[in-house]
Amino acid sequence: MASSIAQRRPAPSKKFATPPAKSACTACRASRLRCSGHSPCNRCLAKNRICVFTESRRGLKRDATRPASGPHDPYPETQLSPVVVDDPKGILPPLYNDDLGTIQFDDIFGGDSNDDLDTFFASLFSLPSYPPAGVIDEPLFDGLGPPHIHVLRRYKSDDDVVQAYYELIHPAFPILPPPLEQDVEDRAEPWVPTGQFFSDYEPSSPLILALLSILVLLPHPHDDHSSDETGRELRAGYAQSLAQCAIESIRIASEIATPTSPSSLRSPVHPHVPLENETPMALCLLSMYQYLHHGNATKMRQLAEEAFDSSVKLSLHILPHDDTNFSEARRRTWWMTYLCMCNASIISCESPTRPMITNTFTTPYPSIENDSEVWRKYIRAEETLVSATLLLVALLRGFSSPTSIVDFWQNIHFLNTIIESQLDGLDAGGTQSRDSSQPPEMRAGDCLRRLTWIRLTSSHIKTHRYHAFLSSTIVLKRFESLPSSETLEASTTSDETFSLEEMGIASQIFPFTASESRKICFESSTKMAAALKMLSSNVSVAPFACSAALAGYTALMTHHFTSSSTDENEPQTESDAVRGQCEQGVKAAIDALDNFSVGFESMRTLNDQLRRAAAACKILRTG
Repeated sequence: MASSIAQRRPAPSKKFATPPAKSACTACRASRLRCSGHSPCNRCLAKNRICVFTESRRGLKRDATRPASGPHDPYPETQLSPVVVDDPKGILPPLYNDDLGTIQFDDIFGGDSNDDLDTFFASLFSLPSYPPAGVIDEPLFDGLGPPHIHVLRRYKSDDDVVQAYYELIHPAFPILPPPLEQDVEDRAEPWVPTGQFFSDYEPSSPLILALLSILVLLPHPHDDHSSDETGRELRAGYAQSLAQCAIESIRIASEIATPTSPSSLRSPVHPHVPLENETPMALCLLSMYQYLHHGNATKMRQLAEEAFDSSVKLSLHILPHDDTNFSEARRRTWWMTYLCMCNASIISCESPTRPMITNTFTTPYPSIENDSEVWRKYIRAEETLVSATLLLVALLRGFSSPTSIVDFWQNIHFLNTIIESQLDGLDAGGTQSRDSSQPPEMRAGDCLRRLTWIRLTSSHIKTHRYHAFLSSTIVLKRFESLPSSETLEASTTSDETFSLEEMGIASQIFPFTASESRKICFESSTKMAAALKMLSSNVSVAPFACSAALAGYTALMTHHFTSSSTDENEPQTESDAVRGQCEQGVKAAIDALDNFSVGFESMRTLNDQLRRAAAACKILRTG
């Protein structure tokens, strides 16, 4: 984690010999330390830490929390506090209103004409993420399915459910400690829904119910009609009923719990899981369920917050370095809860709503086969992606203060340095194909290694995307259509085109050229799509599916902007090669989402939308 706060010298006898600064940077403000008021301030300069000053927002809703670094981490902090301004007009125009949920794909996608596509990609540029799939409504469920053809997964015991978890969920979401046995299998029985789901078996805990709410969404191998709408609705109905039962069980358990309940009680799910950990574990799984199936970022976030609060109440964030039967389960519960909070921030494009200040977190990282580095690197990568997301949000909000130019330049340069440093520290084998028949822990380790590279590559795209496409004619026309601002009035006339590049402002905001940023976005999106396609064949549940959508849409944007470019200095053969690789990247992203969306309606909708956009760009054939 970042260097510890330097000890203060004894206060001088004369009060305020040096008057206090009128404003403090975000780091000093969060640490409640006196700030010199310079940019960068003395403390941040001494620690080689990014220094950001924001407008005072006292009495208003807080826009950002001070982000996180992990325990015992020798690297500097990787998260930033993006510049926040109250009047986002002038130097960069305001393009985004801080509410991703109000933007729907059908609102911005008009068709396959050149004008429609120009409008679509200009709107896409204005978003810090891909267009949301929209919230999938909860199905009406009467407890019985149609009396023919469709079958569901059904399990006869808690052990059967746990076995299925290790086979289908654990590799991408390792919230439980290692299994007691290396060989696991999915023992789901095909069940025709003509009676009670739990006719001869009653789940023992909300954790089992939460696991079932995800497992029942996955089609049974014997269901030959699993893609039918009726079959999907049937699975969704049972999943929703199980998720609701899990929530109610958690509420009941919290009401009857007593402060004197012994923390040594074991969960029936796993002998190395303390009973009290079941609540935050179940909430994390339900948060993932809301995202993957319903696409409900609000409920996803609320459940992640409940898991976080529950974990803090159990003091899971300040665990000692011990080695008991419960140690690994407690560590995984805490850090998976933390990762759920990070993912909710990434999906919603909003700052975490809890104080994610990891210099207060003393809990050691979990380990896989006695190696905790894989966890540390993955957690660092997820934090970096949160930072890159919030930085892109800040750019799209726009700003007018000249002092913010320096802050943005420092933020972008610092974050890019961190990303490249983390990428350099990864094992090249982390992106190679592995045997899917490995034991669950080995598969989890391989998955986390690949996800670390994927999430850092996602961060690279978000750090460079704004500048990469800023100078395209399509985006410049979008700027001209905005209400007049100081920049537009000062820099444009009736026959001039607004251009930050020509004004020389871009080089002050962005530490890289537009060409360098375009290359990073192009290479990152195409390589990441291929890596995700390879990973998708080995996992059934993908809480990281947003990276596949990011890769697909970025490759699609690069393809369209390259096709519409009038740059005479770029050889035609080079443009054709770029478009060809972008087409391969889009197809790989769609193939990955094809696998990630099996059983999950929100992911299915997201994939369908990317397909429609690709077909409009003549990358995919329709029909």
